[in-house]
Amino acid sequence: MAKIDLKRHNWKPARKLVNNFDDGIKHQVYVSGVGTGKTFVAMYVMQHIQGKILYVMPKHVIKENIEGYEDFAQFGNRVEFATYNASATKEKALGLMKDKSLVIIDECHHLGSDLYGKNLLHAMDETNVPVLGLTATPIRGKGSRKVDTRTYFDVCIDGISNFDAIRLGLMPVIDYRICDPEFTKHEVDYISEGKERMVLSYDNAKDIIGDTIKKFPKNKWICYFSTSKDLREYREMVQSLFPEYHCVTLLSSLKNLSEVVDIVRSEEKVVILSCNILLEGVHLDGIDGIILFRNVSTVGTLQQIIGRVCSIGKKESPVILDCAASARKLLPELMEENGKVGSGNTTKNSVSNKEVVRIGLGAEKKFDIKEFLKAKRFLTEEEKEEKIRSVWIKYKELGGKSTREQILSDKKSNDYKILKACCWMFEITPYTVLNSLTADALSKEVI
Repeated sequence: MAKIDLKRHNWKPARKLVNNFDDGIKHQVYVSGVGTGKTFVAMYVMQHIQGKILYVMPKHVIKENIEGYEDFAQFGNRVEFATYNASATKEKALGLMKDKSLVIIDECHHLGSDLYGKNLLHAMDETNVPVLGLTATPIRGKGSRKVDTRTYFDVCIDGISNFDAIRLGLMPVIDYRICDPEFTKHEVDYISEGKERMVLSYDNAKDIIGDTIKKFPKNKWICYFSTSKDLREYREMVQSLFPEYHCVTLLSSLKNLSEVVDIVRSEEKVVILSCNILLEGVHLDGIDGIILFRNVSTVGTLQQIIGRVCSIGKKESPVILDCAASARKLLPELMEENGKVGSGNTTKNSVSNKEVVRIGLGAEKKFDIKEFLKAKRFLTEEEKEEKIRSVWIKYKELGGKSTREQILSDKKSNDYKILKACCWMFEITPYTVLNSLTADALSKEVI
């Protein structure tokens, strides 16, 4: 039996997982960054367990990717693949795990879903089959719906994050460029109408984005949009930015993921226009550029997006062009979770506090990363309290009346929209504000 080709950074966690299963630990989760080799770690574990294996995944195309690895050929007919929606009932989930010696659950943060995840968790408890979860983003959701899916397992084994990999020299530094299209709605409209996202105008995109693309030429790009309507509306604009590229639309309604994968592999220059299909589970080789035309609401989503251009052994720095304003507010939070950059601290497994992201404005100015983080996220407690106080003063001025608990229980209410708009004005998230207050804080006259 051929040995699995593990990279050096994966040897220790792979051996730990195997030893834990040998010691009788049933449910383990392996958390490691996108493109750091989680699939190979899983195959290493599969090689050490005899019998049938169930591999659960979000999309069928992941099966094609895994079966494309030479190392996978040795498992023959031992592996059965199933998507999450094959667990539509508890009975079906139990049936999938029946007679299995090992269950691999890829992108296991989906265990936090209301239906399929609950059914799989039920089957895990009922069958007691050894289970290995794999994810780069264990936190699912945000605010009151935030779930840490590591709690579903007996043991969590940490690999390395994408930022750890950059510090270790396994991946190149990421160029993150802020490209601001003009807003078509005034701030007052945003507040009064409670818009879920800013409406962007890309009419002068060639001036804003074009020079940046020339500064950072890449052969293969992904453009993310918030909706298929936005995608269709601005497809012509994207094509004009990339006149010599094969532009292809990828939408779940088209059911064309396999076709797009083939195009990316065969064409030299490709631009993919999509919404969320390429957020997880599918790692396409050669993608070195991302343009964000969509607002990003959670750190986990941003992490998945950044992961699309990260892979061990890549030499050329990938580039992310942020045209939507929201992601850059989450970037410091993501970097804070992975270790404070430039602070003299390093994360686990790292060998230095090497720069991991270069922040710039369009094609020109480069920001000092320490100043960027200080300005955007690392507030003192006094500064944070002042912002929170300012939010609630503005919230009341605009007619907000609900208490904290009422807001948390109904995020479609007008008061929540007012609060969200006020938070946007003061560059702080509703999650931070609501979780920095006591349950009855909103009922007080002075906050």
